[in-house]
Amino acid sequence: MLGGGRAELVAACQHILASTLNPILRNYAYLHLARLQLHVSNSHAALATLRKSLDENLVLLNKRMQVRHPPVAK
Repeated sequence: MLGGGRAELVAACQHILASTLNPILRNYAYLHLARLQLHVSNSHAALATLRKSLDENLVLLNKRMQVRHPPVAK
């Protein structure tokens, strides 16, 4: 890990998540946050973090798909 304690790394990941909408940076922060949570045996928090990341990615993907392929009127 980088220098610094786990608390600083968690704070850095949370800062990234609060500061950017860039999906690549957000995925990076979510994955590292989940790893930190697993490292302290907090599997429930890690799973919740990964689910939140997945939900964000699915919303983003669905928005992009609607722009490329708008729904057909019936």
